[in-house]
Amino acid sequence: MRKYQNHVILLTAVLGGLFLSIMYVNPYDGTIPLSELILQLCGSRGTFALSFSMTELLSFAMRLMPFFVLECYMGIAVYRHFCTASIYVFSRYPNRRKWYWREMISVGGEIMIFQGVLLFITILISMARYQVVVDKEGIILAVYYYIIYAVWVYKITVIINLAALWLGSSTAYAVVLGVQMIEITLLSVTDLWHGYGMLKYNPISRLVLGWQGSRIESLNHVLLQPYDGLDLNASLLFEVITCGILLAVGSVIVRKHNLLISDSETGV
Repeated sequence: MRKYQNHVILLTAVLGGLFLSIMYVNPYDGTIPLSELILQLCGSRGTFALSFSMTELLSFAMRLMPFFVLECYMGIAVYRHFCTASIYVFSRYPNRRKWYWREMISVGGEIMIFQGVLLFITILISMARYQVVVDKEGIILAVYYYIIYAVWVYKITVIINLAALWLGSSTAYAVVLGVQMIEITLLSVTDLWHGYGMLKYNPISRLVLGWQGSRIESLNHVLLQPYDGLDLNASLLFEVITCGILLAVGSVIVRKHNLLISDSETGV
């Protein structure tokens, strides 16, 4: 089962990298710095930051499509394993927390591999099509992109699995995806409120690296920073902390929830 799952994850990463590179990496003169490439993956258009128009926000949502596909697959993987374990494992091996953390570590590793392959394929295909100039700032941004997006997908995966315990896997994914779409849509009214500082309260805005600042002076020369209130380190810390809290909550829920009594998929 794990071998098949890994193959699906790798295939999704490769196809996702092809999709992102072909559709959204677009230098003006055939040459693109790595830093600009990473910013384009986060919604920016060359030296122009992602705006709040619905057209650009829809384009931003499309950039997240490979991650939404992974969420669909991984978001119910642990839940399915939990259903199986409730019948075949927990009756003989009652330490649910140990099983849960082992499962979460495994899922985290798979998501990190997915993100690494996705980014590698995106850059590789871009190098085959254009001249990619690897700059120091681009390497730093690539690291931020890798970690922030990987932890974000991991966090969403945990949320979907926990919601599936009550809603069922399909409904849980639809609800969580819908919430993410609402978060993206709400960005369109941010400028109407004249409250760009409110961006930090919308979780999805932390995926737009071009909106953020950094304490690294050289990095601020390539970041677009059109608004105040967002910082790369703060965004990274936010993702890590919220993910840690959700994992801890999940550990408690899994220990107490009994699928043998309540089956969310069938309603029994």
